Amino acid sequence: MAASFGASLAWRSTSARDSRISWRERRDLYPQGVASGDPHPDSVILWTRRPPSQGGEARRLTVEIADDSAFRRVVASARADISAEADWTCRVLAAGLKPARIYWYRFTDEHGFGSRVGRTIMAPSDKDDRVVRFAFVSCQNVQQGASTAYRRMIWEDEQRAAEDQLGFVLHLGDFIYEVVWYPEDRPQGYYARRLRDIVRYKNGEKIRDFHIPTTSPLAVRLYVGQPRVFLEGLAEPTELRRGAAGSDAQSGRQSGLVRVSARQGGQAGQQGC
Repeated sequence: MAASFGASLAWRSTSARDSRISWRERRDLYPQGVASGDPHPDSVILWTRRPPSQGGEARRLTVEIADDSAFRRVVASARADISAEADWTCRVLAAGLKPARIYWYRFTDEHGFGSRVGRTIMAPSDKDDRVVRFAFVSCQNVQQGASTAYRRMIWEDEQRAAEDQLGFVLHLGDFIYEVVWYPEDRPQGYYARRLRDIVRYKNGEKIRDFHIPTTSPLAVRLYVGQPRVFLEGLAEPTELRRGAAGSDAQSGRQSGLVRVSARQGGQAGQQGC
């Protein structure tokens, strides 16, 4: 099943063991960090990106999934090849895990350089009648500075009691745009919001009044070379051929916190972010 969507498989072993990897954290080599998604009661997708660096490139990553953040109790591991064809990204299906459990995971290349440690929570089983709390977010643009929902989902959530913390985050739209507008290029702002000078690309290209990163060959193909696969809703293909920026109707969505029952699947309340 993992191979059907381009992922490697990491199956849970019958017993936990200490890590056998010589792991040295190098967050700079994993610029997009790590991520987990599509949680099920017994499986979850783990993701990272390890592009080439000045010190060379990596061709193989090892992922470890553990019961503890120190990786003294590793329950699953797998190796995955990475290449330019997939923009140096890696997807692993961690399976055979236990429902409603917290796991830690990390990636390490063949040189011993590792990603940051990620933390993921498995979905509850169908018979679990405990309340599930989750947040939903939509399109995010760093230059608009309206990222207070992330403070609530991350920092403030960590201060809460375990039973009151979020179980997962649901993304309704794009995650975080790599397309940005600089304040001087759009003084009128965007969606009635003043643009802030937060992100400037060292290596980028300007198209009409927005900027895109050109450090990734895949990003260049997506944003410049193949306008038909540009971010859906941002601009029509004909507009992009002229170099014009469109609008994103989804950016008006709000973020929120929702409290539901895992057994009933119904909404018990909502609090805006």
